Amino acid sequence: MAQSAHNRYALGVDIGGSHVCSAVVDLATGQLCGEPHTDKVDAAAGARTIAGAWAANIRRTAAASGIGRIRCAGFAFPGPFDYERGISLIRGVRKFERIYGLDVAATLYPLLRECGTEEFRYVNDAAAFALGECLGGVADGAERVVALTLGTGVGSGFVAGRRLVTSGDEVPANGWVYCLPFEGGIVEFPSGDEPAVPPRKRLPLVLAIIGLVLCFTGSLALVGAACGAVSLGLFVRDRKATEGSPVLAAPKATLGLAACSLLLGITIMAGMASGDDAQVQQPDQPASQQQEALLEAAEEHELSFVVEAAGEEDVPASVTVLVTGTQADGTKVSDSHRAALGKTYVLAYPAGSYTFEVSASSLEAGDVLFKAERVECTFDGSADRTVRIKVSQDAAAMQKAQEGKAAQEKAAQEEAERQRAEEAAAAEEAAAAAAAEEQAVAAAAAAAPSGAGDSGGDTVYITNTGKKYHRDGCSSLSKSKIPKTRSEAEAMGLEPCKNCRP
Repeated sequence: MAQSAHNRYALGVDIGGSHVCSAVVDLATGQLCGEPHTDKVDAAAGARTIAGAWAANIRRTAAASGIGRIRCAGFAFPGPFDYERGISLIRGVRKFERIYGLDVAATLYPLLRECGTEEFRYVNDAAAFALGECLGGVADGAERVVALTLGTGVGSGFVAGRRLVTSGDEVPANGWVYCLPFEGGIVEFPSGDEPAVPPRKRLPLVLAIIGLVLCFTGSLALVGAACGAVSLGLFVRDRKATEGSPVLAAPKATLGLAACSLLLGITIMAGMASGDDAQVQQPDQPASQQQEALLEAAEEHELSFVVEAAGEEDVPASVTVLVTGTQADGTKVSDSHRAALGKTYVLAYPAGSYTFEVSASSLEAGDVLFKAERVECTFDGSADRTVRIKVSQDAAAMQKAQEGKAAQEKAAQEEAERQRAEEAAAAEEAAAAAAAEEQAVAAAAAAAPSGAGDSGGDTVYITNTGKKYHRDGCSSLSKSKIPKTRSEAEAMGLEPCKNCRP
């Protein structure tokens, strides 16, 4: 019963540019189990924050349903997205910039362990909307349907005969209209809305930092003030171009550092011009350290790993990576990730100490054996960290395995030869016994009394006191049994026994 319930229900998850909504669906009836739950999501946040928000929403929905463990989750995800592998390809559309290349299943699986969710499927959100309306909504019964979704982006789905259409002369590639030409731009960003110059995410921040550092040199304070002014100008322009969406890197830190560099540079130059020899008080920390602190407070950093080939020899296309460790709050971590070589996987792990190693079962491919580094790392969350795991062929292990195999084959051959020798000896012994038996029979035949052709040479038996001769086996021979020929018994005056009739 538990297993059937485990497979009967599924989680439906709608991923939006500003929210996540999930519900439990009865696959047998198509009905919702309980109310859907919706939570806000910061699409400009880091991968760990975004994935954590998704997972928290799903866990809350699963718990409220009362179903228990739910094995399968289906995601309605905006594009561009690799719906076969579950990898986000969103870039340059003002949302989910920091989850580009994220493997959704690998990231969410450890976060949904308590829900029992282990199977993940994906479909375009607009396509899911179109199918839903055709299968049980307002478009039920319609032969051809075009569905559009308008939110933080433009989604589309084409349906014909109750099936999605993603190619052909009558639909755009993949069934996506957001990227079609429109008014000098594309549908998602027409010329009237698209910024003339794409926002530079980190340039204003970098200029602000450079300006602040130059201000403390004294002689270059004017250049530092200029950098601060340029940083402020770029900040205002890009914020205006993106209609206030938080696409700039560390906007608060950028604004603060730019203003400081501009004001500090003007102050220093004014003091130098007036002949004031007062020294500008240096901050307790170098500018670089201040920047690190600001970045640490303003940005979220991520832990990731990638499996790479150590040499040019052939290695497995994918391996299972085991991750164990302890988070900063003492929480133990024990996860496994199926990883393709050369692909970077972002982990939704906070600061802590972690160990990465490749499962031994992944290091065998027939007679070819591989080895992989065991990597230990400490992630403090102050900067992005990518753990690189090297995989290569293990020549020593393969040689040892070949030697062991040869030794086993030799032992098996020796055992077979021993068994053959034992069988041959047994056969010889049996043949000798048979020959001895034949010789014994022949000797017994040769020792038998002659005169077999004489009727009087038949052997009969007499007793010590009896007056009759008997056949072998007669009951009268119980006390004595003396062999005689028939002629000898008759010569003694003995008569044949009437019972045995010799």
